Amino acid sequence: MLKTLVLTVGVMGCWAAVAFGQATDTPFQVHDATNLDLGDAQITITNSGAFSTVTFPNQNGQLCANVYGFSGATGLLMSCCSCLVVPNALRTLSVWQNLLLDSPRVLHPPAALTVKLVASAPTGNPLVCNAATVGTGPNVLVPGPLAWMTEPEPSGVFASPPAVVKTQFAPSTLSAAELFGTTAQCAALHPGPHACPSCP
Repeated sequence: MLKTLVLTVGVMGCWAAVAFGQATDTPFQVHDATNLDLGDAQITITNSGAFSTVTFPNQNGQLCANVYGFSGATGLLMSCCSCLVVPNALRTLSVWQNLLLDSPRVLHPPAALTVKLVASAPTGNPLVCNAATVGTGPNVLVPGPLAWMTEPEPSGVFASPPAVVKTQFAPSTLSAAELFGTTAQCAALHPGPHACPSCP
């Protein structure tokens, strides 16, 4: 009996470690946006509230979803923008509108992008988001974002419209060099705060 109890507790402890070790609302997440020649892709972002310290009715924990779109062929940053997301709210961004048509670098839009999402704390009053200064001053990385990509996929049937699939962004490791390089490229494109066109 005691042996069974010890084994059960041990298994539950391992399960809890795995469950908490796989949190997906981490500050840095990555996804591909493919088949953009077939149609638009959409990014859906919410805020889990992991950054909140004050509860209902005036919950805090707003975060900046800083979005960066890199050419799938060259790795060059094509566009960057930010979106303020309050806890439990949703923001939906068109990849074409927010990362391709909004880019000063796009002459021939790529068929694929690497999309990176970095969550940071908004600054100032009123709150401001700036994708070019993430990681500096009070614009620190924070937990809480959850994101999904909805994108077209070839149907495999001639003359049929593409299928649509939705998958979650992958939590990733952000190095200091990657953050510096990303924000430096973003600052070259947009020196000041630049809101995603789809965000209020």
